[in-house]
Amino acid sequence: MNLILLLLALSTAPGSKPPPADGLAAAPVCQDASVLVDEADRQGGAALLPKALAATTDCIARGGGVDGLILRAHVQLALGRPDAAIGDLATALQQQPFSAIARYDRGLIYFGEKKYSEAIVDFTAAIEVDPKDADSLLQRGWIYALTNRHNEAIADFSAAIAVKPGLALAYELRGLSYAATGKTDEAIADDSHVLALDPDNTDTYFNRGLARDAKGQHDLAISDYSVVISREPKDAQALYQRGRSRQATGDAKGAIADFTASLAISPDPAVLNDRAVSYEETGNVPAALADYGNAIASHGGDSVPLRNRARLLYVQKRYAEVIPDLTVLLTHDPTEPHLLRMRGYAYFATSDCARSIVDFSASLNADPNSASAYFDRGLCYALRDQFEPAVTDMSRAITLKKDDADALAERGYIYARMKRYDAALADISAAIAISSGNIQYADIRASTYIEMGRYDDAVSEYGRALTLDAQSAEALNGRCWARAIANREISGAMADCTKAVQGAPKAAAYADSLGFVQFRAGDMTAALSNFNRALTLDPKMAGSLYMRGVVKIRLGKAADGQADITSALVIDPTIAERYKGFGVSP
Repeated sequence: MNLILLLLALSTAPGSKPPPADGLAAAPVCQDASVLVDEADRQGGAALLPKALAATTDCIARGGGVDGLILRAHVQLALGRPDAAIGDLATALQQQPFSAIARYDRGLIYFGEKKYSEAIVDFTAAIEVDPKDADSLLQRGWIYALTNRHNEAIADFSAAIAVKPGLALAYELRGLSYAATGKTDEAIADDSHVLALDPDNTDTYFNRGLARDAKGQHDLAISDYSVVISREPKDAQALYQRGRSRQATGDAKGAIADFTASLAISPDPAVLNDRAVSYEETGNVPAALADYGNAIASHGGDSVPLRNRARLLYVQKRYAEVIPDLTVLLTHDPTEPHLLRMRGYAYFATSDCARSIVDFSASLNADPNSASAYFDRGLCYALRDQFEPAVTDMSRAITLKKDDADALAERGYIYARMKRYDAALADISAAIAISSGNIQYADIRASTYIEMGRYDDAVSEYGRALTLDAQSAEALNGRCWARAIANREISGAMADCTKAVQGAPKAAAYADSLGFVQFRAGDMTAALSNFNRALTLDPKMAGSLYMRGVVKIRLGKAADGQADITSALVIDPTIAERYKGFGVSP
């Protein structure tokens, strides 16, 4: 229960009503009325109230004055007529402006009606009459707490305690105000004092649990909530808070049990959200997503559960599913850079670079110093063969984040695709200098050497990559390909390609490389088999289609071979020229 709700709940306690009639020093003419009002109050019988009203009215008519008006105000309030009660007390104050009882009683009625300003005026007036009026200090402090004026509330509660050291409610309320102002040590001390005075005060165990949680004393908080639950097993809030404390201590399973029990009593999207978080911690992603979904259905809009589900889907790389959630979140905050970057990357991962670039650009308008947004947008430009803006974005990312090896390597790769090989090698070498153990950088530099025709350097660089990871299928395939197109060390190339295909049997490019090595070795039947395998995995692979045509011609199937070559040229008109550079023609 949050602080304001708890204070409001407390404010409906019997102590907020006017005192019993026998607490008044009634005028002699009002003695009979006072007895009747006291009897009605003690019995709680509505049947006596009309008689009590008549008696107090008669008392006033016979000169009962202020006492009679205060008595009748008590009856009017019991009859559910707060305005009439306030009227009687106003008349009493006209007759006796310094009546602390009339001020206090009217203040209580205003308090009950949530007319806090008027109540404060009356309690203040009562305190001015008697600075040690602990009851008025308590009630004024209570209103200050309800209206978030906690420092003033603490001062009033402290003054009430100084007058009445055993006033447990003052300690309880002061503890809540201390908690609201972040003074958890003082809050815990007050709560503990309340429990020393009143060990049966279950609410204070709950309050102390909240304060202990705020201080990070989660195990002690669990103990307090457990007392509440032992006394009130159906207290959904105590179960929920104990679940959160258990969550904070890493006890995800215990937290789930408490959240589940709380939900069985009172369904609440906040509890569903927290149980989903605990399910995440146990690795139960389907259960977490189900809870987030149910919480979102209850809450909707730009909610914590929606953000959490988007985060989880994103971490799980379920990019197509996360895009709708991010879109909803962005309708509430269209310029939030983090959400725009997340959706931009999700679009990128689902091959929608046009939308991806739009989102990254919008995120950069909101946060122009995001190196990651420039990097990701640069990747999109590169995929669309827009090399100049890609280089510009990577350069900006490098400027914003010094020694960004990834951005250097990617810019080097883009330069290589632009055939600006010197710039490419400079960037890639700089990336390797920063992170020499990154095998991907070695692969990029080796592939650049191949594009430059520096096959020996490529073989050497792939060899270095394999010292980093001897099982790297990509490096094995790369070294095989470099040797094959150079038409040297064919036996070594064959061994590399065979191992690469074994390591990644569904990689079309690796089957293609093996087929090419077998072609170099003169084994046309084996080559044909691997080109067929590559095309089964990727029917649009122009190199395999072209080489299958060449092999078929060598095997005497000229028409079939020429058909493959023609199809390859439709996919890539430069393919024949490329293989001619390798010394291969039909």
